[in-house]
Amino acid sequence: MTLFGSFAFLNPWLCAALVLLPALWWLLKVTPPAARRHRFPAVRLLADLTTEERTAAHTPLWLAQLRGVAALFKIALVAAVAIFWNVRVWLLTAAIIIAGVASHMPGRYRYYSVLHGRVVGDQDAG
Repeated sequence: MTLFGSFAFLNPWLCAALVLLPALWWLLKVTPPAARRHRFPAVRLLADLTTEERTAAHTPLWLAQLRGVAALFKIALVAAVAIFWNVRVWLLTAAIIIAGVASHMPGRYRYYSVLHGRVVGDQDAG
């Protein structure tokens, strides 16, 4: 604090700038005029578009699919780090490997349902 105080008294221009502080406050206090609403013409074009994409009424049983099983296994591995601290590097490495393998699996394996014994798609959701 003493360094700034001595600097201010040694530099008179810094003290003179304090006189301009109310003018700066007034300038910042001025508010801009209210925004005007303009109709964007592209919105009219977008309103007429229809989508051919259909979504399922229910989400698939992703927990029973292999990707869900892999996610549960990764959570279990990360939770096991607190119990088996001395092998934490191996547990976390296994979790990373499982994440990489599960995210790059082909769809026929990723969406394979353990409960149904077959691939479960959007038409089988529920």
